[in-house]
Amino acid sequence: MIGVIIAALQRGLAGTLGKDLLSVTKVDEVNSRRRGLTNKKVSNQKLKLELGYQFKYPDFRKGDAAEIQGLQEMGGSK
Repeated sequence: MIGVIIAALQRGLAGTLGKDLLSVTKVDEVNSRRRGLTNKKVSNQKLKLELGYQFKYPDFRKGDAAEIQGLQEMGGSK
């Protein structure tokens, strides 16, 4: 399942950047590494409620889009 999510994210970023996808590492190769694939959910609630932190973007998609646009405006990938 996590591989499907990562693949969708990679396709979206590649499409946004107008680039080809990088080669894909096989799951067996990743699992043989020290950490392998992990699926860790992280809650931002403690940051927001206890520390009063406010994120610049509401989610990673908006953050990625804004950062990519900024790089393109600076003469990065088009």
